[in-house]
Amino acid sequence: MWAALLRLSIRSTVFSLSILLLFLLIGGYGVLSIQIDAVPDITNNQVQVYAYAPGYSAAEVEALVTRPLEAALATLPRRIEWRSISRMGLSLITIVFEEEVDIYQARSQITERLLAVRDLLPPGVQPELGPVSTGLSEAYQYILKPAVPVSLTELRTIQDWIVRRALLETPGVADISSFGGYVRRWEICLYPEALQRYNLSLTEIENALLTSNHLLGIGYIERSGSTIALRAEGLWRSPEDIRQTVVAVRGERPLRLIDVGEVREGHLPRYGALLQDTLGEVVGGIVLVRKGENTAQVVQRLKENIAALEKRLPYGIRIEPFLDREALIHRLLNTVVSNLTKAAAIVIALLTIILGSWRAGILVGAVIPLSMLFALGLMSMTGISANLMSLGAIDFGLIVDGAVILVEAVIVRLSLYTNRLEATEEGAVHIRRASLFGELVVISVYLPLLLLSGVEGKMFRPMVWTMLFALLGALILSLTVVPWASARFLQCHTWRFSENLTDKLRHAVGAMFRFSLRYPWVAGTAWLGLTLAGAVGFHLSETVFLPELDEGAFAVETRLPLGSSLDKTIAYCDSIHRLLLRSFPTELTGAVAKIGTSEIPMDPMFVESADLILGISPNASLSRPELADSLKRLIEAKYPGIFIGVQQPIQMRFNELLAGARTDIVVRLIGPNLDTLQYWGEIIAQECERTAGVADLSRPLFFGSQQLVVRWKPEALAFYGVELSEALRWLQAYRAGIPLRVLLTEEGWRFGTALRLASESLPTDLRRLPIPAAHGGWIPLEAVADVRFVPSYNEIPHAEGERTYQIGINVRGRGAISVVEDLEKEIRKLPLPTGYRVRFGGAWENYRSAQQRLAWVIPATVGLIALLMYLTLHRVKAIGAILLIALAAPAGGMLTLMARGMPFSLSAGIGLIGAFGLATLNGTVLLNRFYDLPYQSALRRMRYALRERARPILATTLIAVAGLLPMAFSEQAGAEVQRPFATTIIGGLLVGAAFNLWVLPLLFIRRKSP
Repeated sequence: MWAALLRLSIRSTVFSLSILLLFLLIGGYGVLSIQIDAVPDITNNQVQVYAYAPGYSAAEVEALVTRPLEAALATLPRRIEWRSISRMGLSLITIVFEEEVDIYQARSQITERLLAVRDLLPPGVQPELGPVSTGLSEAYQYILKPAVPVSLTELRTIQDWIVRRALLETPGVADISSFGGYVRRWEICLYPEALQRYNLSLTEIENALLTSNHLLGIGYIERSGSTIALRAEGLWRSPEDIRQTVVAVRGERPLRLIDVGEVREGHLPRYGALLQDTLGEVVGGIVLVRKGENTAQVVQRLKENIAALEKRLPYGIRIEPFLDREALIHRLLNTVVSNLTKAAAIVIALLTIILGSWRAGILVGAVIPLSMLFALGLMSMTGISANLMSLGAIDFGLIVDGAVILVEAVIVRLSLYTNRLEATEEGAVHIRRASLFGELVVISVYLPLLLLSGVEGKMFRPMVWTMLFALLGALILSLTVVPWASARFLQCHTWRFSENLTDKLRHAVGAMFRFSLRYPWVAGTAWLGLTLAGAVGFHLSETVFLPELDEGAFAVETRLPLGSSLDKTIAYCDSIHRLLLRSFPTELTGAVAKIGTSEIPMDPMFVESADLILGISPNASLSRPELADSLKRLIEAKYPGIFIGVQQPIQMRFNELLAGARTDIVVRLIGPNLDTLQYWGEIIAQECERTAGVADLSRPLFFGSQQLVVRWKPEALAFYGVELSEALRWLQAYRAGIPLRVLLTEEGWRFGTALRLASESLPTDLRRLPIPAAHGGWIPLEAVADVRFVPSYNEIPHAEGERTYQIGINVRGRGAISVVEDLEKEIRKLPLPTGYRVRFGGAWENYRSAQQRLAWVIPATVGLIALLMYLTLHRVKAIGAILLIALAAPAGGMLTLMARGMPFSLSAGIGLIGAFGLATLNGTVLLNRFYDLPYQSALRRMRYALRERARPILATTLIAVAGLLPMAFSEQAGAEVQRPFATTIIGGLLVGAAFNLWVLPLLFIRRKSP
């Protein structure tokens, strides 16, 4: 089959050029349609459910809202994890499903269950689903900048009703969460003395207002053959409509609202704010890109909409981004393109030198862009995005390996045949088996990695698929276009320089072989020492799950002492902004503080908590870790008692979605009793603080808040003739207000309305609030109720359906995995009560999952490679020897990683697996020739095998190494993710090739002298 295909390709120009055209069409489709993002989206398959319960404490939310919702959602099929948070007025539940579950089907099932449980929830509590978004969805965050002074209320109105509505029309946008400012509400403020004068109750006024703001469809009439709709309209269109509402009739006089109160512009209670630089409070929004969308394209479309929208915004408002994911995507893709371009140039130059022909170098080099176009097309068809990981680990040296073997064989045959077509056919068909074996070994190295799942699978499967697609493209080209072009463009003449270089390499390998025969113990000791050193280095090396990507920004988690007000948090954040921008003028480009919770509570925080988004200057004089430590020390020194945690925006969001916390490591103590959790949790937290490498440690906010609780006295209520329902309305109107129907403007804008008591007529002390009595007079609240401060829970988190004490840890200066291993040893010594257990999450959980998966991925890789070697060599001893000597390759890669001061990570581990597999390829090439030679003497056969195979082994190794050099030594944005992978493969390939030529021959030679 291979021979027929090769002959067809060589002799048929139409067939080969059709294949070339097909590659160009597939590549063009891929370039135009492929999804582009910064990194793979590793967010698990999850749905968030949230429910607002205004006025309810955390314990009440847990009992009345979270528990019923959890019970209803507990039996969802294919659910693998769930966690929840109960806070004052808010319940947030996160359900994680298996990766294969369709997210929209899961949301449909959740919606059905929420409808079934709705009657069990307190009145007014309506659970909702969060948007279909992921950790990479927060792709564009912005603020509104007016040209003239505008109130925060007006800005928030423009954001909610003009900007948000316009930007939601952008294809690919899941939702937009407004942040900052005041949500406008029209407040109907009543004068208590007027109510007493006219003997009016709040219940009467509430009913009158609800009745007056009403729209009713009452059918239709027919007139002159036409149908005319009938409706009764009494909707409020403006505050003046509210003022003119009749609330009662006394005698024959109608009482309008303006007789007993007034309408004022107010705002809803707010639980968050947004600050920028030194400007103070601003208003903005967070654009959420829908899961599965092309982030770069969505942001581009969004910017086009913004440019058109700004022309019609009032007050000269501009929409200014403070976090733009497209900028990060372009930075990282520039790194990828730059590295790939450099790698292609180096590989083509090296190929030209090794093959001794510029024609051969260009021909083989053409395989690189064509195979990449083919890979991009298949990536687009299969939904794989182009990002730092999927494109950043492509080794062009491995991709062109088959083409190199074929072109080299054709050059040799051209000097022996007069007919170019016959020479090409003979060379291509003869070498096909050896070429195919090499391609299959490379594929077998990557193929088992497709078995990775979870976070590690989402991170590395796209890279594996991209490499396999490129290898497939190169294989097709080496069977079609390359032999056709070789028959027409190659010449048999090669440069004398290349021949001399080849002779020198052969001489060096021969000298090394003769030395090994005289002193075999040197080679054996070197192999054993290096392999053991690599193993020891592996166990001693610091370990992280993945290298940190430099996002170009910090996300500084800031938490004031518990109970701090929103105004106090705003003042502190503004002061911190000024301090940082003044202290680091060349390192920071700007600062934005997101305080508390935005409109959509995907990331709920208390009002004493804030995320400071700090832009890092590309020309910063300090490294990122140094700048992070300097920021933390400065803030803690200036503002003692404030918790500070330094991360990056995407990193923080991934941590939160994957583990339910914003830190690198999560330690969860799970059990039923909050007091017991608090006691043992604090002991565990102290153990964490004593562990080296723990930089930031956050404790849960169980206790510490206070509530002002009103407990009624039934006998006093009866004695004074106070109706409890009326008393409750007076309490509600005192602060929050009694919600009424919305005010609908002519533009279709909807504003909330509320019934309140005029604050200037009321005492500041709640205990002295006047309550209407039956006799027509007033009594203070303290006469019919006890009013006192009581301690309360701040939040009650759940994990696995039980209460949990959750500790968050950020790590600096050590590997996260090493820190967890130390913590595990110490926590095992604690005598935890029965029913309480500790679980680790975050990077550690991901690493453990990857470790378990690799525990059988590695044997599968070795088994597949061994099978290919057996099909080629048919000798078990040879296979064992090759696998044994190939152990030096991962050891060399590990020592190279340590020599460069890099911690061990999953990407480095993938590189070590690749280095091991490729080392077995070189050993097989050598022994295959050794067994094929007809000589009786093993020594003579090995000498000839080394002489013939030294050049292809060294050439293949050098070309593969050259393809990874730009990635291994790049200092551009995102290169820190590629560096460990490239470093381990480079070190492993060089060491593996050296020992295959040095030690492997000795295992098959019995003579000890030449």
